[in-house]
Amino acid sequence: MSSTFPQVNQSNPDLPEGLLSFDEEFQLANRVKNRGLARERLIPFCEFTYGGYRANWHHELIAEKLEAVLRGELKRVMFFAPPRHGKSELCSVRFPAFYLGHKPQDSIIACSYAENLACTFSRATRACVRSPQYHELWPIKLSRKGDVRWQLDGKKDERPSYIAAGINGSVSGEGANLLIIDDPIKTAKQAYSKGYRDDCWNWYRLVGRTRLQPDASIILMMTRWHDDDLAGRIIQQMKEDPTSTQWEIVVLPAENLEGGEGHLPYPALWPTQYSTKALADIQKDIGLYAWWALYQQSPRIASGTVFKREWWPIVDLVPELAFKLQVWDTAFGGDDYSVCQTTGIRLKTEAPRFIGMDVWRDRPIWPDLKQAAVDQYEKHKPDVVAIELKATGISLIQDLQATHPHIPVIGIDIKNTPHPVRTAAVVTQVANGQYGLARGEWNSAFIDEHSEYPLGAHDDQVTTTVHILNLVVHGGYGTDGSKVVIFDALNQLPGADQDQRAQIAQQMSIGAGY
Repeated sequence: MSSTFPQVNQSNPDLPEGLLSFDEEFQLANRVKNRGLARERLIPFCEFTYGGYRANWHHELIAEKLEAVLRGELKRVMFFAPPRHGKSELCSVRFPAFYLGHKPQDSIIACSYAENLACTFSRATRACVRSPQYHELWPIKLSRKGDVRWQLDGKKDERPSYIAAGINGSVSGEGANLLIIDDPIKTAKQAYSKGYRDDCWNWYRLVGRTRLQPDASIILMMTRWHDDDLAGRIIQQMKEDPTSTQWEIVVLPAENLEGGEGHLPYPALWPTQYSTKALADIQKDIGLYAWWALYQQSPRIASGTVFKREWWPIVDLVPELAFKLQVWDTAFGGDDYSVCQTTGIRLKTEAPRFIGMDVWRDRPIWPDLKQAAVDQYEKHKPDVVAIELKATGISLIQDLQATHPHIPVIGIDIKNTPHPVRTAAVVTQVANGQYGLARGEWNSAFIDEHSEYPLGAHDDQVTTTVHILNLVVHGGYGTDGSKVVIFDALNQLPGADQDQRAQIAQQMSIGAGY
């Protein structure tokens, strides 16, 4: 006669099979609770599907905004955050999976600066959707698999559930309920190429935006590279047209620094990952300009706070001018430009005090450069022509003095003053709206170069502006009392009207400072 005994519970030999220990019951109840939270909230979802996920406070903030997108309460949102601070994992990998769990009939277009990065996010999102943890929340299967396009089983239309694309890539024939743009710019070279920025803007307006359903949402996440990047253009559009679609903007700088964008409740954004010391080391390695743009999300401090785009009033009718100054920055050769800027100056009590009248810019060989200098003088008849004492400028001064003595030419000695120091000394004049521009075809390129300084490809026009301002406002360069004051130099110029020019210069307080 055999006896039967209850089978042993392997996890707890003291309990029959089918019965759970207190610890097991607690763990099961806790998992059921976590499962419920993971279905409802994004951060618990990340923790449930990604073992070891640890959220910082800024991830919680981003998640709150993304949940508002899911509920349809927020249609346009931008996130600006430093590299390697978890924005892509949260926004481009976990959130699309979370979104499709709630809205399996919707379609998502996700794009980045290149299709291969977009496909990387696509594979990661697809892996999340296929994971056992995800199936505990939503037992959804894939019917079409691929890196670029994939679809959930049971989708009622033929549109893919997820489409990956690069900026300038094609999404023709597709539509979406959600557009996610993650880092549309890869490199500084792209950021400071106006052509690439134009391409990015045109792709957004004419391709990405046109593929959206009427009630669709857009999420833009990026590290700010440039004042005129995609986010910058959208922000500018919002300012210029208050009736246009308004975006919510979340700015997350790496640390709290005076003058920057955004404000943190702590000294550093993610102190457990990037302490203030670690951030200081990064700043030393990458340089100040890249630091302010990429980590502080303040590209204007890096490249546009020097000269903001809106600081240059355009003048349709040039007012009466008391004095005209023409400044040359001549090239060393190669890809450098030679630039001549002619600027009218008004009395100190009038605003704008400076009127940029014209800019000539080219890469001439020597005989053509000399002829251009003569032509520009004859065109504008300035009271003085100032040429920087460098490169071909020295030869140009000597040649003009010998062959065209009627041209009132003087040399500009920068006295080894670094360009940023020269610029900082006069930027207030432009910031206060004191530098107007006579309307002309040259305005756009002029403003672009100034707004991109100091990270732009060229700074020749900036150099002439800085020379003009330093000559008029400070009288020249140097802090040792030996600087050449422009109205003293005027007394040495040939011509019967030299006394009149000097008198005007003194009346205008040229060289007297701010």
